[in-house]
Amino acid sequence: MLNQKIKSYDTWVNICLTDWGLQNFLVNTVNFYKNSSIYETKFIKSQLCSLLYPHIYRVNNFPQIHSIMQWVFQSKSVQEHINISQFSELIRSLKKIQNDLMEAMAKSKSEETVVEAQRKATYEVSLSLRYFLNYLQEKEQPDTQLLLLSIAAGAGYHVVNKHFQYLLGCEELNFLLHEVQTAQDKYQELNNICTYRAQAFLVITGLTATIRVTAVSPKEKTQRLTLINQHMGQFLSKEVVHVLSKHGAHKNWENLEKDLRLLINGNYDATISSLQMDEISKNLQSIFHERKQPHEPHDDDNINGEVIKNTAFLELLQHLGLEQFYPKKMSRTNFHLINKTSVYNSKPCSESELHQYFLQKLQVLDYELRYLLFRDDGDTQNQVNPSALNKDNEAFNPYKYLFEDRDTPISPSPSKHRPHIHPMDIQMAILHCADDFARQYILSKLSICQFALPLLIPNPCSSHIEFSLWSFSQIRRSWQEARKSPREEKINYKNKQMCQVSTPIVSFIRVGNGFSASKSQIMNCLLSKRKHDVFFHRHCRGSTKDCLLMGGVVEICWFCPGGEDEDRFDNCVTFTNLHGDAKEHKKQLTFLQEVSSLIVVLMSTSDDNKENQKIIHDLSQSPRPLICLVDNKDKNVDNNSSQKVVIGIRDRNEAELTEELVTTIRRLLELLDNALSLEDCTPIARKQGFLIDEDQRNCKEAKEKAEVLIALLREWNISQVKENLLPLQGHLWHLWCKKDKELYHLRDKGNRSIEQHKSEIETEKQNIRSQQLSRAFPLNELMQSVLEILQNYSETQTTHYFLQWLSVLLDNLTAGHLEKLNEKKNILWSRIQKEKQKAPKSTDVQDWQKEIEAISTEISDCTLGIEQLLREVGQIYEALEEASPTKDNLYLSLPQIAANLLISGAPIELMDGDTSYVPVKWVGAVFDKVSEKLENKRLFVLSILGLQSSGKSTLLNALFGLQFTVSAGRCTRGAYMQLLKVEDTFTEELGFDFVLVVDTEGLRAPELSNKSKNRDNELATFVIGLGNLTLINIFGENPSEMQDILQIVVQAFMRMKQVKISPSCIFIHQNVGEVTAKDQTMEGRRRLEQRLDEMATIAAEQEQCSDVTRFGDIIKFDAIRESTAIAKDKSSTVSGWLDLFCDHLGSKLNFPRKDLISIEHQEINDIEFLKKAMSEALDDLMTVVEKTRFSMPEEDMVPEIQNMLSEHLCGCWKQCPFCGAICTNTIPNHDGDHSVPFHRPKAVNGGQWVNTDHFNIDCCTSLVASNHSFVLNGRDIPFKTYRQAGGEFAKWSITPDTSTQPYWKWFVCHFRSNLEGKYEKQFTDKGKIPDAWTKITKQNVLDDLKQQ
Repeated sequence: MLNQKIKSYDTWVNICLTDWGLQNFLVNTVNFYKNSSIYETKFIKSQLCSLLYPHIYRVNNFPQIHSIMQWVFQSKSVQEHINISQFSELIRSLKKIQNDLMEAMAKSKSEETVVEAQRKATYEVSLSLRYFLNYLQEKEQPDTQLLLLSIAAGAGYHVVNKHFQYLLGCEELNFLLHEVQTAQDKYQELNNICTYRAQAFLVITGLTATIRVTAVSPKEKTQRLTLINQHMGQFLSKEVVHVLSKHGAHKNWENLEKDLRLLINGNYDATISSLQMDEISKNLQSIFHERKQPHEPHDDDNINGEVIKNTAFLELLQHLGLEQFYPKKMSRTNFHLINKTSVYNSKPCSESELHQYFLQKLQVLDYELRYLLFRDDGDTQNQVNPSALNKDNEAFNPYKYLFEDRDTPISPSPSKHRPHIHPMDIQMAILHCADDFARQYILSKLSICQFALPLLIPNPCSSHIEFSLWSFSQIRRSWQEARKSPREEKINYKNKQMCQVSTPIVSFIRVGNGFSASKSQIMNCLLSKRKHDVFFHRHCRGSTKDCLLMGGVVEICWFCPGGEDEDRFDNCVTFTNLHGDAKEHKKQLTFLQEVSSLIVVLMSTSDDNKENQKIIHDLSQSPRPLICLVDNKDKNVDNNSSQKVVIGIRDRNEAELTEELVTTIRRLLELLDNALSLEDCTPIARKQGFLIDEDQRNCKEAKEKAEVLIALLREWNISQVKENLLPLQGHLWHLWCKKDKELYHLRDKGNRSIEQHKSEIETEKQNIRSQQLSRAFPLNELMQSVLEILQNYSETQTTHYFLQWLSVLLDNLTAGHLEKLNEKKNILWSRIQKEKQKAPKSTDVQDWQKEIEAISTEISDCTLGIEQLLREVGQIYEALEEASPTKDNLYLSLPQIAANLLISGAPIELMDGDTSYVPVKWVGAVFDKVSEKLENKRLFVLSILGLQSSGKSTLLNALFGLQFTVSAGRCTRGAYMQLLKVEDTFTEELGFDFVLVVDTEGLRAPELSNKSKNRDNELATFVIGLGNLTLINIFGENPSEMQDILQIVVQAFMRMKQVKISPSCIFIHQNVGEVTAKDQTMEGRRRLEQRLDEMATIAAEQEQCSDVTRFGDIIKFDAIRESTAIAKDKSSTVSGWLDLFCDHLGSKLNFPRKDLISIEHQEINDIEFLKKAMSEALDDLMTVVEKTRFSMPEEDMVPEIQNMLSEHLCGCWKQCPFCGAICTNTIPNHDGDHSVPFHRPKAVNGGQWVNTDHFNIDCCTSLVASNHSFVLNGRDIPFKTYRQAGGEFAKWSITPDTSTQPYWKWFVCHFRSNLEGKYEKQFTDKGKIPDAWTKITKQNVLDDLKQQ
């Protein structure tokens, strides 16, 4: 009553049972009934049992309790428990107690009787455990004692008080029986193999054993761990001690238990890796702290609040449609996209489109951008007055106009029309609207077009003058300095960042107005023999006197010699050009006076302007050389041998004047030794009060961070930086890639099966990854800083500034050393060529070749750029992704960094150029992040393939305005990708939202000639398989080079055909002779197709494809090109293209046009496809049901409908011809190949090795990557070309799979004995199960299945 009322036994235990009087009463009662019969004591024993058990064991000061409880439960069976000394005896006792309880419960008619039976069973189990535990203690078997205590504790046994805390039932007895038996067997099995594995099992059993649904609480685990240490502390192996101690006082129980399971599986190294992962996690935690917020821009950072007070400038912006972008609000994302302007060869329809056409032409390096015009229909400049045509009788007298008094006023035209916009105003307006990165991009492209660039830019709305330094940081030029003697070979060239190159500066200025000569035109003649207009001048198409924005602009260009005798200057020279009258731009003039080595002035001696005369006087008094080009004189001054030269230019022959000017400039420059770079000019510009673009806060902060990292690198020898500071890219990475590639080229290794060989490779890869992590973490200062910056400033301009600065500084760090190495390599190469002609077998040639190899290796080691740093980030991700037991969100944020860069338009490495390996997990993770951010937009992949140095990168840059690295002597290595957005209004017509352009390294690279011959074929297969469309770049008409590229391409397409991928390609033939006649064009196509047919035949033999006899069997030659060409000419839509396409097919293929309606407007996504498939399968069926079944009784109709649905929707039941796996396609009689995500080891179906009883554990997804064959009807058929077997073999898609795929491996291990019993075969010899399979846990399988 008391316990029921207060719902607790605490009062009964702590107050009543501790009372000495009650205890004495209980002892006396037992003593009184000891000699009574069983019948007489039955009731009293029952009452005492209900009162005392099991609560009495909580009383500490009641020594007679054991004798009382022994009398209460006394029976014959109790005596049998006394001598338990083996597990078998304990198990037998537990089974008897269980049977007795079950029997009592079956016979019982009341709850009270059941409870009494439970009390008895609980007491007997406690007694049995106590006797056996005492025996184990006497025999000093603490491990077995601990195992038994742990299991008993899981069923509620109190290890201190030695009793169960609640009554046992059948469920608890089942638990005890099962756990005692299986745990002892497992422990003994492990103990026979390895002590630490058995002890790990002992510890994890002690921590986790429980009958409860919920897991053991952390508090209870702490208590259990204390018990473990008490029993086994001094006996535990070093491996177990290591695992227990590494997690410290505050245990992470989940990680501890994972480590213990690794120990049980014998994978001690992995526990070390686990400890390593903990340290790595802490390391990453210190990096990926809360991201810094970008600061608010200061007044000197931008001028977003600027009011346009210059009315003419405002009107210009409005006419060009640029007012929304001023000032500096136009980024590359605003114009670097694919739109109709870039696809169709059209002309601007209004002035507001001029800036779009300018930028589009700039991106594709079309020099015609300088001559963009739009004349309104109302412009009367070129119109004829109709009334004038009617004056037929009026005599025309030209002399009347020639000798007319000039002072006579000319009658004004009836209406004055605004002239067209000056081409240079378009360029300058765009520059004023462009942000720093867009301006940098624009100037880089203008530089490639060989145009002069604005260095000093006056702000049209203020008195500020901007000095462009940051904007010039990406501009590089190449040149060859003059040879010292005519016989000297041209060995080396210079390729440098021009803002850092110190050169003499020759500045051209104009003092005065109204000259007949054009200063800019004189400079063009000086710089370009081909009359390329480096500077825009008054005689250029579209030039007018109404240019608004060029006044005061100082443009700059460089003369870069080619090392030829006819070069006008032997070394690089900088030329600047001040536009406008110098007296109106005094700050610019003062700046040029300070930085110039030589000033050339266009002037007139008849100019009586005092200010002009003072400027000329000051220049003539300066110690700097001066050349005066006098517009009104035709003779030179006699003292032209001095540093002050006067040259008359009136009525002079252009060629003679140019030659004299060149000679004079060369002579004067030889007298000087002063040279400055743009960086050297910066302090002078700052002194003049110019705004330096590099002085912006973001830019300065990023430069400082980059310089800190460069200082770190300077502490190392350049060739040692990669190995020490980028450790994931060294020897271990090359070795890992080699091992990974072996998984796709599995070979028979004597007495080992393919799966055993594969398992060994995977184990080796894991070991290499572990070594990589050991070297990479804790992160060195370089990578720690890089990751902190990329993470903390993600999606801000600081990141882009930082990466660009780092790129520039890295290039400066390595350029000099690489230049010397390349020069040395070229000298050796020249020697080899000469020596080969004299003595081909000379030992010197071999020695020099080895030396070249060593230099090439050093060049690779010394090549450092942003791509190597981002590659290291990718490798950190890949290594952690494989090694980390949990998906730690810290390293999972790494792909977001690369994804942000890719989305912003930066090129990202797709394939490692040093190892020719694609880090699939890293690239996949980056694409996942891109997809998340862009919301699964449609993507078109364009790739390119060609020989080395055939201009692939240059072609892509020209086609799309990209920024792939192009530079003579520095060819692309690996593959890079860049993302281009399609303008929103153009996506429906194109059918995709983004284009991913992939640039690749060249085929037949000389430096890789000693590598595998398959390298080029592998690269071609990758590139062509990757792209929706591949550009095949053929350069020139060299027959052997064409043979090389065509053979590689055809073989790659052959492989695509085998795996049923149908990519498209366009052959681009560059630098061929001029072809104008149609028959010549057709002849060229005929010869190309003939060569392709020859290559197809050769490739078919190598790939064992008997059904291919010509290239048309692989891909239809030009089915599509003609349709596209005509459609583009007509500016047709997709619908129009489809009409043309179907017409061109003609008799070759009957393809109804109506069947293509679905692709006119949008792609069919998976949901729509499923709806369509379901509709096709069910519509007719449901019609039948409606007509014939509704009259049936419901009980008859439902089963029939279910059968019909089952037949139509149950899916495909075809089995893999190798392993019997069932096709997972949900549609019966589906189109395309059968497939299944998980193929099985042959052993699952009883597969065996021939003439043995040994299981065959090989899996078909591994065999298709091997050199093995199978026999069918007496034929040996390679697994790689299994489709040749025909029949069902040809209808299955089985691709090599290097993933873990743990399910079937775990299945084979777990049900090993079942399989051996069923098929009467053994897992031995070549059928031996790899050790790695035995370490796969059920949890590993479940985790893997969740990811599928």
